[in-house]
Amino acid sequence: MKIREILNGMPLFSGLSAEQLEMLAHASHKMRFGKAQTLLRAGHVPDALYHVLAGHLKRTVTSGSGEKVLDLVFPGQSFGEAELLAERPSVSDAVAIEPGLLLCIDARALREVVRTSQPLALRLLANLAQRQIDTETDVLASRSLNGCQRSLDYLILQAGGLSGARGETRLVLPTSKQLIAARLGLTPETFSRSLRELFDAGLIVVDGRHILLQNERIIRNLLGHAGGHAQDWSHDCNRPHALRNVVLPGDARLPHRVSQGTTNKAARLRMLSQRMAKSWLMLGRNVLPQRARSMLNQSVDEFEQQLGELAGLSVSKEVRAAHGTVLALWQSYKVLLDSPPTPQNARKLFSLNEKVLSAAHHLMLAFEDSTNAHDDRLLALASRGRLLSQRMAKFYMFLEWKPYGISSSKCQDELRHAMQEFETGLALLIEEVRDHPQIRSQIDHAMRQWHFMRSALSDAEHDAPDHLTATVCTFSERLLKKMDTAIALYEKKQAA
Repeated sequence: MKIREILNGMPLFSGLSAEQLEMLAHASHKMRFGKAQTLLRAGHVPDALYHVLAGHLKRTVTSGSGEKVLDLVFPGQSFGEAELLAERPSVSDAVAIEPGLLLCIDARALREVVRTSQPLALRLLANLAQRQIDTETDVLASRSLNGCQRSLDYLILQAGGLSGARGETRLVLPTSKQLIAARLGLTPETFSRSLRELFDAGLIVVDGRHILLQNERIIRNLLGHAGGHAQDWSHDCNRPHALRNVVLPGDARLPHRVSQGTTNKAARLRMLSQRMAKSWLMLGRNVLPQRARSMLNQSVDEFEQQLGELAGLSVSKEVRAAHGTVLALWQSYKVLLDSPPTPQNARKLFSLNEKVLSAAHHLMLAFEDSTNAHDDRLLALASRGRLLSQRMAKFYMFLEWKPYGISSSKCQDELRHAMQEFETGLALLIEEVRDHPQIRSQIDHAMRQWHFMRSALSDAEHDAPDHLTATVCTFSERLLKKMDTAIALYEKKQAA
């Protein structure tokens, strides 16, 4: 594309006369750059405004504590305006992350056009003012928002805001997670952990660099309806930058609807009943304790939220009765999950969690029967798979409580049965997703994860689970994530 055409398509230069555009075009040139090339050095006054046509770069400062990423610049964005107009040296470096192409607009020519074009001057002023506001917001966020809040803020900002009160908002991470973490002032480990916690809370679905924002759950979280661990973002001053101008709907704007997704929501209670037991047992054996506490809290909150939402969808006498049974058991189960993981409480949990699972299963069947919203084969297999991923880990964990009165033979039998059912279901699921490449990719990943988990689980039959417990718990979460992602992708495909 010719330089004149590029300039004419840039919002910054909208409305310039043909003569002014021609003047800038004559004073501009394209420049290719390589990976890691420094395009602007700290201490230097830029001799051009740089507009990125391809590739992306980072603005960084280096101190005794290392490099700090101030900003990431992508195609369609520019840098160097402030230094150019003020004729002051840059305080940061501009370093290429990958090979790309710049349009370099001569500083003297640009200043001359700015002097004769008030609209251009005002747009430049507005751009610089926005960057100042963004900088102040970043400082505020670094002091007042935790890692999860800052990560969610970034994702929503990158998506251009939520697409609606319901459904999903899709985005692709524009660069590596390591660079994004640096931009947010987080360590890569903290950013990855934040994404995992957002996923566990049901706010996002992660598929590599593809992210699906769960609009309704995010809004409910902002409104403080997501349980005891929801963030207090109901007041505008406490919201992240990306949500400052979002008008959050009240409950009346988010009516619950009976749909096929309702059955899936009821089915999710089954998985959560097992995941909560697994997490509680992990705490009792001091296995990944921080992670276990986080999983338990999030699962308790989600179970309670889902159960409350399903209460408003009790469309028949059978559903109301099944919901009442789950609710009654949940009161006792929640108290037990909040109790210390002692041998006596473990024996109670061994019995009660099976009752909660059975009640949740009957609630799902009641919804299926009353709404004629029976899940198709793919969803049924994936839903059953995520339940079994947690059930296998739960019985594996219970084996470590054998000295305290837990039936080892029952655990072994249930574990073998769950392993066989999961493996059979996974094989059937692979057949079902042959015509869905994206979903097939998730199931292929799940199959590879299953090979590792199956190897670890097999040692349970030889009474040697201790050194592999963390491995089993970790891979059970990975399998759950793959199944959840497959379900989300399929539901999105069906809704398209």
